[in-house]
Amino acid sequence: MTVQFSKIELRTRDISAARAFYASVLGYDLRHIVALPEVAAARGAPPHWLGHIGIGNVDECASAFVANGAQRLGPTQQTSGGDKVALMRDAGGAVVALSNASDEALGVDVAWYQLLTADLEKAIANYQGSLGWWMTEQVDLGAVGIAQFFSWHADRADRVNNGMIIDIARLPMAHPHWLFHFRVPALATAVAAVRAAGGKVVDLTVMNGGTQIAVCDDPQGAAFALQERARL
Repeated sequence: MTVQFSKIELRTRDISAARAFYASVLGYDLRHIVALPEVAAARGAPPHWLGHIGIGNVDECASAFVANGAQRLGPTQQTSGGDKVALMRDAGGAVVALSNASDEALGVDVAWYQLLTADLEKAIANYQGSLGWWMTEQVDLGAVGIAQFFSWHADRADRVNNGMIIDIARLPMAHPHWLFHFRVPALATAVAAVRAAGGKVVDLTVMNGGTQIAVCDDPQGAAFALQERARL
């Protein structure tokens, strides 16, 4: 079984407003929007996107995460549909969920998975040691920091990079979190929709291969990115 994200869930204060915002930006309705849990809000957590990694045995994987430097954020929960979910703070400080609902559709078109971490080496050990993700090349992105690319597939000769882990030591205003890049057909149109609907565009980047990326905050403060892949 390929161990990867099985669901991307928005936890927010105003579900109706969030649904309208993302529909205007992405052009379709999101499947997974829930109320920000009271316990999370009490700890000071802002609205955020939470990734669920699909795994067969949640408790076993959670124990492996802890053994590799992560921290449990409460006991394993069972959803109304019977799925098990364990909320974790990984070894680099980012929050992620482990779930046995591995066949569930993501609910949003994700082009890239980017982990911002406070400890690159511990984060690498955490995900490689617990999930078996294959760490590929590592590059220095200058002011952005050191980036470690990764693939879900450790045993495939044709594996491609699915995302990267970035050391945020050079980014004092950043905090550890998973930043999901949502695919859009035209970045300029999507960016205009973000601004028109009350969101904030934090950064605009054009990668060497021509891929365009916009890092944004939605009106309630949840961070996300938009990505338009370069046309070949």
